[in-house]
Amino acid sequence: MNAKMETPTGADTLARAKGGFGNVRFGSCGNYTTSQDFRQDYPVANLLRHGADYATSARELAAFLNWPPRMVTRQIERERRAGIPICANSAGYFLPSSDVERDFYIASLAHREAEIRRTRAAVAATRQTTIDLRGGGEA
Repeated sequence: MNAKMETPTGADTLARAKGGFGNVRFGSCGNYTTSQDFRQDYPVANLLRHGADYATSARELAAFLNWPPRMVTRQIERERRAGIPICANSAGYFLPSSDVERDFYIASLAHREAEIRRTRAAVAATRQTTIDLRGGGEA
């Protein structure tokens, strides 16, 4: 059995990281204004495993890093824009283990983008007709 199959989602990577890197120990930083150097030297991607089956939830990453969840998602976005292919599914974040996983994630982003466009268009169309939500009739 390969090592990937033996370890539960993210546990081996997070366990190694708990030991710390240099003089910085993950999970010990109670300060939410963590320095930019910390985020660049120890990106969230270093805590992620390869493969959709091994996704790590944002909640688990936030608890491990002792960061608010929003800081985790912002950091993931920074890393993506810097060229790190962090993918996501309903279980959490992961690094793609194949082009198929990366392409599937790209397709899911395209679908979400199309849905957001449809919603935006529907809301924008309400400029033409303003509905009184309390009375149900047109204003």
